[in-house]
Amino acid sequence: MNKKRSRKAIAFLLLAMLLVVVASVFYGAYIHKTVEAETGDYLAELSNQSIRIIKERISNDSLYLEGISKSIGSQEKEIYADTIMDILERRTKTTRFTGLFVADVDGEVYSKNSVKEDNVAEREYFQRAMEGKVSVECVHDENGVHEMVTAVPILREGKVIGAMLGQYRMQELQELIDIDYFGGKGYVMIARPNGEILVRDKRDKSQGNGNFNDAVADDRNDITKEEVAQISEAMVSGGDGTLSFKNNKVAYFMNYASLGINDWYLLSIIPRDLINAKTLNIINATVFYGLSVLIILGVVAAWAFYSWNKNHRSIEQARMKIQSIYRTVPSAIVSFVIDEECRVMNANAAFYHLLGCTEEEFVKRYDAKLINVLEKDERVKLNDLEEGMGSQEFCLRDATGKEKWIFANFDVQVIEGKRVAQASLVDTSRQREKLTKAEQSARMDSLTGLKNKRAIETEIEELLRKSSGKGTCLIMDLDNFKQINDTFGHLEGDRVLQSLADSIRKIFRNDDFAGRIGGDEFLVYMKQASRKDLAAKKAEQLIKEFNSRLPDEARELGLSVSIGIALCPRDGTSYLELYDKADKALYAAKNCGRNCWKFWDEQDEN
Repeated sequence: MNKKRSRKAIAFLLLAMLLVVVASVFYGAYIHKTVEAETGDYLAELSNQSIRIIKERISNDSLYLEGISKSIGSQEKEIYADTIMDILERRTKTTRFTGLFVADVDGEVYSKNSVKEDNVAEREYFQRAMEGKVSVECVHDENGVHEMVTAVPILREGKVIGAMLGQYRMQELQELIDIDYFGGKGYVMIARPNGEILVRDKRDKSQGNGNFNDAVADDRNDITKEEVAQISEAMVSGGDGTLSFKNNKVAYFMNYASLGINDWYLLSIIPRDLINAKTLNIINATVFYGLSVLIILGVVAAWAFYSWNKNHRSIEQARMKIQSIYRTVPSAIVSFVIDEECRVMNANAAFYHLLGCTEEEFVKRYDAKLINVLEKDERVKLNDLEEGMGSQEFCLRDATGKEKWIFANFDVQVIEGKRVAQASLVDTSRQREKLTKAEQSARMDSLTGLKNKRAIETEIEELLRKSSGKGTCLIMDLDNFKQINDTFGHLEGDRVLQSLADSIRKIFRNDDFAGRIGGDEFLVYMKQASRKDLAAKKAEQLIKEFNSRLPDEARELGLSVSIGIALCPRDGTSYLELYDKADKALYAAKNCGRNCWKFWDEQDEN
């Protein structure tokens, strides 16, 4: 009878081990698919963020050149006059541009004291400028280096009289895509569907600009001709996506995303080994843990079968061995009961390291309850975990009070009527922080440090909703600002704009919304403030503060600031309504002698 029971116990143990192996295979496939999807999403998000930053840079360059072209067009002199050439030469020294030029309607390019040798009449960017459009194009200089040319039409009395051209090396864009992709093992480039590589990542050691065909012989890129055709075909088909390819038995994972500028694409490439290694680590830890638990349980069962009197000591030994397994697993592992408290049953040292405390401190400070380290709004996520495999991202605070974002894979089972979760945790705070900083930079005006036009248009409506229908919209515009640019140059004009931005920051509260609409026009929205006396006081303080910062020569040119004010909800409840009313009030202030402020209801509608 004992032999029969022993055979059954052994058969049961072998069956359980087989089930663990099978489950591990399916679990591994699930983990690999999940990691690949998350990696693809993360890679796409990094690419999209780089694209947003590049487009913001090019947009700012275009706005800068448009400002110069408007200044040239407003002057009653030839576009290649010496004074204009002098200004362009000075501006070249203070900007990222390697060259600022003007071209007449025949395509002749002018710089200081000479006509540039090449004629750009056949260039697409020049032809588009002659049509009154702004365009960007990549060209080659005499050394074969890629240069980016931004062309802006010069208008005089509504007629195109030439083009303003700004030029700098395409490699300047490299700093905008220089993100530490996966520990330096990934790299990024800007390319075209015809195979031409416009910008290389600094980790790419190949020489020159070249194209995909040049990259075939580059050990760093490790791309074959067949793979080049596959990549080009994917870009020609349009849209964004990911693809995999192999070379010398090495697999790669690539995300391609259109920049939305000409036919340029951003390519982000990483070895698939990064995904496989991450998956393999999780699978190995899971299999090792599962098999070890089964072996320990088998030993305990056999020992209990032959030695019932030693049952308690055997169970204790099993518990200690399980704890040893927890300690050897590299990632943070925790088991807890899913209820209102989420009390921790078992955890390894990596889990407590993640929380910044010891096991004893966790028990003493948090009563061994996982719910006590979570942000209040995040607690419901654990209680809503469903039975089976799943994943979730949530926020917690460690023992130092630092906020951390955690991505967790869960295996939820019902044990003795209770839902118990086994979780593997990964700290993703650094990745979220990088994305957040990049998004904030894309919404910031680079000259003044205030919010830019894009942020104004997308965020004001949300502020109106949160302020419960109460607020004040102020629009400011510099008086005689053109005189500053014409007399002292655009560099001094930039300093004046920065001075106004500093005055705004000093006068208004930190939680008031302040931004630069464009040119010399600014906007401030005061939340939860719709009193006329308070708005008038702030406007008066701003005028005095700005005037106090002006040098005497600027005052002599009549430089000052005029302000238009609209109140919410009295004058409107949407951004467009408030902007329209405040803008009308602004021009009423200018008509009243400038250097003053007006409310909308104080201006003459006629």
